[in-house]
Amino acid sequence: MLSSREGIRWPDSTSLRLRGELRSTDIDGLPDGARVLSLFLVNERRPLERDRDLNFIFQVKLTMRYAAGFLARPNRRGESADDSDQRVLALMFRDRFEWAVGHNTSVEAPKPDDDGEVRELRTTQLPRHEVRDVKHEAVPGIVTEMERLAQLDGVGLGRALSPLVEAYEGWIEKQRRAQLDRDELEQTRDGLMGEADRVRDRMREGIQLLATDDEVRESFQIANRAMHIQALQADKWREDKRYTKGKKPKWRPFQLAFVLINLASVADPADKDRRVADLIYFPTGGGKTEAYLGLIAYTLILRRIRGKARPDEGRGVAVILRYTLRLLTLDQLGRAATLMCALEELRRRKPKLLGNTRFSVGLWVGKSATANRLKEVHQTLHDFTPGRTDSPFPLPTCPWCGADIKIHNIKLVDAKGKPSKTKYIRAVVYCDDRDCLYTERKRPGQGLPVLFVDEQIYKELPDFLVATVDKFAMMPWRGDAGMLFGRASHLDDGRAYGVMHDPPKGARPLTQGLYPPELIIQDELHLISGPLGTMVGLYETAIDYLCARKIDGETRVPKVVCSTATVRRAREQIRALFQREMAIFPPRGINDGNNFFSTINDKDPGRMYIGVAAPGRALRAVSVRTYATLLAAAQKHFDPKGALDQPADPYMTLVGYFNSLRELGGMRRLVEDEVRTRVADFADGGYAKRPHYFVGPHPWAANRKLTLPAELTSRESTDRIKETKQRLGARRADPNTNKERGGEPLDVVLASNMISVGLDVDRLGLMVVTGQPKTSSEYIQATSRVGRNYPGLVVTCLNASRPRDRSHYERFVAYHESFYREVEATSVTPFSIQTLQRGMVGTLLSMIRHGILEMAGPTGMMHLHDNRSRADKILEALVTRGRKHREWYDDDAEKRIRDELRARGKHFLDAWERVVERANTATVNRTYSVMDRARDEGTSVMFTATDDPPDDLDERRFMAPTSMRDVEPNTHIWIRFAQLDERR
Repeated sequence: MLSSREGIRWPDSTSLRLRGELRSTDIDGLPDGARVLSLFLVNERRPLERDRDLNFIFQVKLTMRYAAGFLARPNRRGESADDSDQRVLALMFRDRFEWAVGHNTSVEAPKPDDDGEVRELRTTQLPRHEVRDVKHEAVPGIVTEMERLAQLDGVGLGRALSPLVEAYEGWIEKQRRAQLDRDELEQTRDGLMGEADRVRDRMREGIQLLATDDEVRESFQIANRAMHIQALQADKWREDKRYTKGKKPKWRPFQLAFVLINLASVADPADKDRRVADLIYFPTGGGKTEAYLGLIAYTLILRRIRGKARPDEGRGVAVILRYTLRLLTLDQLGRAATLMCALEELRRRKPKLLGNTRFSVGLWVGKSATANRLKEVHQTLHDFTPGRTDSPFPLPTCPWCGADIKIHNIKLVDAKGKPSKTKYIRAVVYCDDRDCLYTERKRPGQGLPVLFVDEQIYKELPDFLVATVDKFAMMPWRGDAGMLFGRASHLDDGRAYGVMHDPPKGARPLTQGLYPPELIIQDELHLISGPLGTMVGLYETAIDYLCARKIDGETRVPKVVCSTATVRRAREQIRALFQREMAIFPPRGINDGNNFFSTINDKDPGRMYIGVAAPGRALRAVSVRTYATLLAAAQKHFDPKGALDQPADPYMTLVGYFNSLRELGGMRRLVEDEVRTRVADFADGGYAKRPHYFVGPHPWAANRKLTLPAELTSRESTDRIKETKQRLGARRADPNTNKERGGEPLDVVLASNMISVGLDVDRLGLMVVTGQPKTSSEYIQATSRVGRNYPGLVVTCLNASRPRDRSHYERFVAYHESFYREVEATSVTPFSIQTLQRGMVGTLLSMIRHGILEMAGPTGMMHLHDNRSRADKILEALVTRGRKHREWYDDDAEKRIRDELRARGKHFLDAWERVVERANTATVNRTYSVMDRARDEGTSVMFTATDDPPDDLDERRFMAPTSMRDVEPNTHIWIRFAQLDERR
């Protein structure tokens, strides 16, 4: 009857019928005879011209019951796939099933009966699923307190850390003995346990190294002390104190294990794991940053200890930490700066061990975030435009004490450290808090160990460089950039000198230069994909080449560490980017969320996801009602005179997430007008939302007075972003403190994918996502910004008219149960023809200019003929990189890329020689770039895609980008209107 045209009439109704189809299926994993039921409720009432709602049906809900029990549809996708990631995901999510799929509706998660059978399924218009957080497992017997680890000797460290290895070995054996249903799953499990065996062995090697190598042990001890100090300092101005009632900073076991497995590969350039890129793969908010900060501290200290007997004193850039987004870079700079303050205080106590030059961190990003030259800082400091309060310093607060940094805290000083308006050579930032260690009285001429001006970074060379990836496109444009890779010729107590500088008489010569960076950390690896990742991969050839050094005739490369919470095909991505083998840490187990170091937290609330879709209604209308309802509901539970940490506070600020600036801009106007009006009308009764039988003003909406929304998007200035981030942390019940800190609490913040990474505000608890984001990775990353310290609520407003949004709504629960399985693979093609056209010249110029000392200066390009053989060898290094960046399935493909790279490089070098030859004939010099500020020495040859190309065909080959994002020239489009049937 269901499949007939008439269907089944719904009892006690007019023109409502059930129709459907029951058919057999052969889905893999279901028993023989299994059948699939499709069921529809059809409204056959005729639409009315007036009072149309009379013939609609609202709040429809279907419940199906079957005494024998429904069958779950297994998802065996990927169990036998060639892709290792698919096999691992199939193993980890083998117990996640889908019971039903909605049609213009969604389905509740079923509740099994006591015997495990599911006998009832229900539809719902508001599907929900709670994604649980992970909890860090304690390991009995190990010492994780940083202060204690800093005090133990080699034997003591062995006793304190060995239980970690033993417990991990026991977990591995338990995983190996677990029963699995199919051979394919067991083979995948065996491969994962092989990876875990390697991690166990590396942990054991690290512990053994602590016992046998005095320099490694001392570096580890001091690094622990520095991490202990920076954790306590950061906690002093944190509202939710972590270290109270005797609690002390301690490592999470996975963080400590990560440091241990990398001790040897950082200490020994010849270690077998030096060419392995370790990928920290852990959920957002799990502590990845602290893990690699600990490794950074160890690397910096070990370099200083080993360098104290060398002419270079262990100075120079030792660590490069790279991000992709401005917001992420600025946010992480604060953590890095606090660590550097702690290291600097320890150095001042032990100058004989750690040197007389201070530890410092430098921010090397785009001009929109920091100044390129001290002259620009001078102009900002002396800009007295009424109402201007923006500061050139990227941090809003002191990284040591948390006091606000104002523009008057920034001073330009001369060689003696005295403020100067004309003879300044450095920018110094002091703290106003008299109890802080970095006041002008206590640190005259030094201030905070944070460098933020490019000109100063090239001279003082911070030990730790925080940068955006696309900044490295400036390598061929600036001769100073070689200083970051150790290309220095002289050194004194305050700075280094290279080919762009005139060293004074007292400077000490460096015959071997400085050591290049030894550790490169790429955070948020999943963002290094697509067009940006492709360009990064090509320029990474130059970075890796410039960071390598010869030791005993062998080329030794820097250690590479990556981190992410969402990634697919990371092995191929890392090979294409860094030409490294990959090792995931922690290795995954056979169940989702269980990797020994962490398990799923089933006790505490996680993040509740709720789906909202309204067929027939515009997405904006759905969003407006969602915003208004949530904002009013939060006020219901909020007490303005209550405690700062009252349960309602995290939900008093709504974060709105959008897939495009166009959608965000439209919603901003609605929030400023319609949402505010609708909330006000709740109070006035205009929308009849007053609680039943309630008399008087609306009990909660009457007190919700919305302020204008703020934005976190790329179109906002750096200063506005800093201000918005500060206001996001402001408590609603603390107006006095908020005013002192310069930030009133926010009601609504509208954000783009800028917040997908780097927005670490523990207070946030409420987010509305408008439209399903383009990728699952983006969805996971963005929604993980809320619910870190409190239960999170994420409401996803979906557009039922978009097939992709509707699919996510109809499968809402099943998708969220395993959305890490749905993360899309990333694509990086650094040696494609289009990429070579845009970036090969910039890459090759970077390698030649900074790799051959005689060619590094502004006019160094004139010396190509004398160094052609060396340039050819550099070209071969680029060709080799192109051949090895991926796995080739036929020899012809590898030969084609080899020949293409070699031909392009040779043609460019030949053209370069002809340009130099013509310049010599005309008895003039040519320079690399206008950015070298050497116009008196000759005309520059480099230009960008947006510049007018030179007339000389050979010179046209010197086009190179200044950013890895803006790589296309402007394109003019003329629109011509014509009839559809007009012949063209």
